[in-house]
Amino acid sequence: MARIRTVKPELFRHEDLFEAEIESGLPLRLAFIGLFTCCDREGRFEWRPRQLKLDVMPYDTTDFSHVLDALERIGLVEKYLADGREIGCIPTFLKHQCPNAREAKSKLPPKESNAHASTCINDAGQNPEEVSVSESQEVSTSTDSETQTHARTCTHMHAHGERELEGEREGNTQQLQQHANRFSENVQPYQQQPEMSEDWNPDETTVRRIAMTSVPEDFIRNCIPEFRAYWLTAGRLPHGGNFQTAFLKSVQKAWAKHLNDTNQRGNGHAGSQLSSREAELRKANESTDWAQKFRTGFPGADTDGHSDDQLALGSGHSDIPEVAGIVPGPGRH
Repeated sequence: MARIRTVKPELFRHEDLFEAEIESGLPLRLAFIGLFTCCDREGRFEWRPRQLKLDVMPYDTTDFSHVLDALERIGLVEKYLADGREIGCIPTFLKHQCPNAREAKSKLPPKESNAHASTCINDAGQNPEEVSVSESQEVSTSTDSETQTHARTCTHMHAHGERELEGEREGNTQQLQQHANRFSENVQPYQQQPEMSEDWNPDETTVRRIAMTSVPEDFIRNCIPEFRAYWLTAGRLPHGGNFQTAFLKSVQKAWAKHLNDTNQRGNGHAGSQLSSREAELRKANESTDWAQKFRTGFPGADTDGHSDDQLALGSGHSDIPEVAGIVPGPGRH
């Protein structure tokens, strides 16, 4: 299964890889980058050229086995035998790649375990898969003694390696224990917040923090009984279990509501005053309209260019001057 890998800019300036590609005439650079995606988290892959070609260069006619051999010749990949299978690996894989932590562990054996086994077999001069029963009977006594000596040497090396590994594990365990002890010394034990009581009061720090938001101190003190009564009957702790923080938020919310209610009452009073003024103006306009109708209701009266007194004197009615003095004309009220 192909995986997402990283390609560093320095790879495109790899001179040995470029010269090997020119010499072989094979697309080694593209193939090498494609092999990154075929490796597991340890940089290992099964040496199966036809299968690898399907993942790396599916549309090319190049023989991918030749590509792998060319990369092996310049040391960019290595090939070894493990569990009867041919395995390939990129020696510098972990130096340039950062596999995802959730990626599955490698299922392919490493080269080191197989190399040690091969060394033991080669020094003994025989391969267990190829040596038959008849051939094993013809081995001389000297060869048997050499084999036994080498086997004891290998056993001693294995035991020595296991002791070193065990000592390393013990050292790592001690280091982890030291880190754990230092961590436990720095961690403060959990302190449960006190429950609400009938004599609960906010501390001075909380009061100062609230006062810094322009909330009067007397308003803060007046909020304490209501806050105390609420949490005495709530049967639970506030979010976070801190009554001081809960009181701060409660007072800020109550103060905002108080300011909002005050502004609404002020706007309602101004609106009532405006409505009464409009009523007075409307009443005055109705009075002016009545006076205008009264002036123009006399037969033959022409008001253009004449004052109210002149109209009254010219009408012939004895009570007109009194009416003209009472009713304001245009521009006189």
